[in-house]
Parts: sequence; structure tokens; C-alpha cells
Amino acid sequence: METTEKCFARSRPVTGQSSFVWSLESFNTLKLGEIKSMLINSTFIEKPLLSMNLFLTADPNHEEQIQIEVLPICEEVMFYNFALSLLDISGNVANSIQGEIYFDSSKEQSVHRLPPFLKKISCLNIEISI
Repeated sequence: METTEKCFARSRPVTGQSSFVWSLESFNTLKLGEIKSMLINSTFIEKPLLSMNLFLTADPNHEEQIQIEVLPICEEVMFYNFALSLLDISGNVANSIQGEIYFDSSKEQSVHRLPPFLKKISCLNIEISI
């Protein structure tokens, strides 16, 4: 008599997409080491997914450049695709970057630092929104 064993598995992938404008007040007075933070909320669960930190670092020529870090808050977040755009005062894209980041679930808290894509001086003639 032949016995067949069956195994079942179920996955519950959840995807979401959101878009927002982060208007940074007093961007022109932002100093090295000063951090502006924003929580990115989910469209499908009632808690924040990510925290985004914007701050300035100095490049090798001592010019201030915009640096952004993304920190997962919700343990269900495993990766994300992003498009990050600098908008001028009219809402038109002045500069942008895009990419994909995977979070390492073996680490207690993964911090992902996006590559710098703009110098502060180039933004001072543009009202910045991210």
C-alpha cells in the first residue's frame, strides 16, 4: 500500500505604494550633523513602515552634500523600490535617483544610506521638497 504525504505552504505577500512631498522648512539654514526626520506610513497597516533621515555631510572638497538614510520600523518590510526626486518651487523634478534596497532580517536594525546625489549649494536656488 502506497502512502502519499502532502505538504502545504502559504505566503501572504503584501505590497503597497505611496507617494508624498516632504517640504523642508529652513533648508538653507541646515547645518552639518543636523537631522531632519520623517516617518513613512503604510497604506495597508496602521503603523509607520520606515523612517527617513535627511542630513548634510561634507565631500572630500568640503562641500556640503545631501545625505539620506532609511531605517525600517516595521519588521514586515523586506525590501523597497524608491524614486526620490528634488522638486523646484513649481513642483517640477530638478534631480532624482531611484533604486532598490533589501533589508537584512538577521540584523536588529538595518540602516541604508542612499548615495549622495546633490550638493546643498545647488539646491539653494530651488525651494526643496522631497
